[in-house]
Amino acid sequence: MVSVENRIPLACKFCFKTTDRLSVHLRKVCRKGASDAEIMALVEDSRSKMKMLPVEAEDPIDNPVPDGEENEEDHYEDDMDIEEPLLMLSTSAINMSSKKIMEEAGLHKKHSTDSPLLQAFRGYLEKKYAKSGIKHELDNVSRWLHFVNPNEALVSCIHNIERSMQFFQEIQASAASKATDHNYIGGVKKFISYVASDLQLLEEDPSLRGSIQSFLKSLTEVQKSTYNKEKSVERKATNPMECQEVINKAHQYFVEIIDRANVKIDLEEKDMTSMLFYLEALLTLQHLQRPSVIQNMTVKQWLERTHYQNQSSGSVAAVIKVKAARQYIVVLQEAEGMWFDTFFRRVRPLFVKRSLKGENGYFFVSSKGHKIQNPTTDVRRFQEKFDACLASGQETQEIFIKFICDSSLSDQELIERYLKADSNLNESNINEHICAAIRVSELQRSWAKPSHSRLV
Repeated sequence: MVSVENRIPLACKFCFKTTDRLSVHLRKVCRKGASDAEIMALVEDSRSKMKMLPVEAEDPIDNPVPDGEENEEDHYEDDMDIEEPLLMLSTSAINMSSKKIMEEAGLHKKHSTDSPLLQAFRGYLEKKYAKSGIKHELDNVSRWLHFVNPNEALVSCIHNIERSMQFFQEIQASAASKATDHNYIGGVKKFISYVASDLQLLEEDPSLRGSIQSFLKSLTEVQKSTYNKEKSVERKATNPMECQEVINKAHQYFVEIIDRANVKIDLEEKDMTSMLFYLEALLTLQHLQRPSVIQNMTVKQWLERTHYQNQSSGSVAAVIKVKAARQYIVVLQEAEGMWFDTFFRRVRPLFVKRSLKGENGYFFVSSKGHKIQNPTTDVRRFQEKFDACLASGQETQEIFIKFICDSSLSDQELIERYLKADSNLNESNINEHICAAIRVSELQRSWAKPSHSRLV
């Protein structure tokens, strides 16, 4: 029997409610009298849709089914003490994790964090910074200390600037992610700040002051070198496939985060931020929505979303009406709707608790609980963390329109109407808009470079 902790909330395709006991729900409510085989097939179908988007969407979608009543408070979890983020984005979606890369490079050995020096540093972090990332900060600093002096964790490692800079250079050379590189530099900088603030350490070794200045100067040069390398390898997207690269690269990692969140495993800061950025990228790069949609979509609009079901295929789309300078229509396929719901239930409440500004009416909020200020910047950061081609939402739309000439005439007409859709959409033409929205996402995901491109 599956334990309560390992149950994953799944959506019922008949009433659209999400429950972690879908089989029980089906037997008692929506599919009374159904055989065990039918129940299990429905459960497996719902589970697969949590991880995979439906591909076909050719038939018209009809029969609006409004959501049942629900309150925002129903989605809030018990209070948790989550502080400000300390860590940057993870790129664990790549084939080999940063941890494994560093282990193979011999950079993962560390001193015990129970050593007197590291315990004192822990106390400094607890007073000065957030609690959520302290263990990672300590581990990173202990690895640097071990690299410089494998025998003992000593503050005198600061004097060995050449060996210390070699540590950061080897991290860069090991092909670890940029986020890993930034994390280690940030952690060591905090350790240097701790030493500079401890009068007893400075009295015991007066030469530390001079070494600290030289150390920070050298570290700045390492950071400049990293930045210049990053700028030199930036790739601009030139076709739809490259515009979708960050979504494709991050997808498996994103799905793993969704699964962990749904079984109520506490997520790290970098995972929660990644979930937010992925959804922003999905809306702007694949759905071709404007940044103002992300900035202005409200909880009320999310709760008032309407479901439409394709009677031929059984697939479901959720429609959200977002009012900014004008009204926008957001169409989410079934799996996407589940992802948004997971963010709403499991991540957003933690972000909102960090803000005292009362901006909790917006669906999308930053990790500090504030209204999203610049979705384009968020998406670019996400692309950079996954070493993906760079493209803004506007650039993606322009590229998509440029390449749409390779699709059928019916597709071109459908997509043109989708991109020009306005607030006059009503029940008589909403079906066409939903089909167009799904087709846009489908073409973005499936585009392949023609063998004889007319644009070469």
